[in-house]
Amino acid sequence: MADIGTGSSLAFGTTPITVEYTSIEVSGMARESIDVSHLGTTDYKIFIPSKLRDGGEITCEGLLDPDQGDAGATLVVNGFMTSLEFGTPMEEEMPFSLTIKINGNPAPVFSDAT
Repeated sequence: MADIGTGSSLAFGTTPITVEYTSIEVSGMARESIDVSHLGTTDYKIFIPSKLRDGGEITCEGLLDPDQGDAGATLVVNGFMTSLEFGTPMEEEMPFSLTIKINGNPAPVFSDAT
């Protein structure tokens, strides 16, 4: 059965970064196709799948809140930050946007946080 994303969080290894996420998106997982058409190919091109795959990226947005605790589900993958944008407007929420490049096999592990 499907579930909702409310209560989801991101963990960064041993670095405790606490935020209120408003969205988490995994995108860009891809495998290239290799054209193996040859002079004897007549009607349609012939393709084979590449053995190397791209694990994609994780993009998340939220609000900075140093007093917020973790709750919900945790998605665990290996990756590194490729971009970070944030603002600290006076008397307003502190929004941020973070992009993580997935490194290697994304094989995410979903577990309930208690």
